[in-house]
Amino acid sequence: ETQAFWSALSAEVTQHGAGGVGKFEAYFRMFQRYVLPLTHSKQTLRDLFEPRSTEANQRFYETRFDTWRWRLLMRVFFSRFMMGRFGRDPAFFDHVEGSVADHVMARCAHAARNTPDQNPYLRWIITGTHGQALPLSWRAEHYETIRARLDRIVPHLGPIDALDVSGIAAFNLSDIFEYMAPSVQASVYAGLLAQAAPGARLAYWNMMAPRRVPPDLAGRVSTRSDLEDAGRRIDKAFFYRDFVVEEVR
Repeated sequence: ETQAFWSALSAEVTQHGAGGVGKFEAYFRMFQRYVLPLTHSKQTLRDLFEPRSTEANQRFYETRFDTWRWRLLMRVFFSRFMMGRFGRDPAFFDHVEGSVADHVMARCAHAARNTPDQNPYLRWIITGTHGQALPLSWRAEHYETIRARLDRIVPHLGPIDALDVSGIAAFNLSDIFEYMAPSVQASVYAGLLAQAAPGARLAYWNMMAPRRVPPDLAGRVSTRSDLEDAGRRIDKAFFYRDFVVEEVR
């Protein structure tokens, strides 16, 4: 099934790369092609990724990048209406409070002020390529390690609440909880705890809707603030506002 899926997309993969064939990725290509030329010159966009100190990056963003035109077009293009129409399923915003565009602008400002030259995701969104700032899994030094461990991967197709595996030591949950109503999150979270080994860690992100362990289950996990703080400092996925690590007691 996986081979058939990617074979059907081979032309798009050739043109845009394996990481660039989704609906949201196509939305970012619209951003690159139609919006960015109206906000900044090509030189300014190139200059954004010049290596600088944090203080110099902040000055660059405030004096050359954060213009009225940039803010206006960001508010239009990344509005709830536009993103729901062309970028993501509108249901993704069911549990989001406040302005989607303001969130996107705030997170872009954070990335632009903090080593943008080293951020593979900001570079891809702005330029369409990663350049030399590759994600960890795409770096040459990790190739053999990943290849040697492919036999450890066992796919389980279906919703996460249908998973039936015991003794799980670690959960990388992306930001799945913010797309669920709190009652649904509580049910899914309880199911994950039932399959977790003692000391297991649940790691997940929040982008626009705040989510942490449901109150009724809080006594069963400990928040690892030390790991959260360390993770936030090095995390290049700037579009998330929070990183959560909870450990099963």
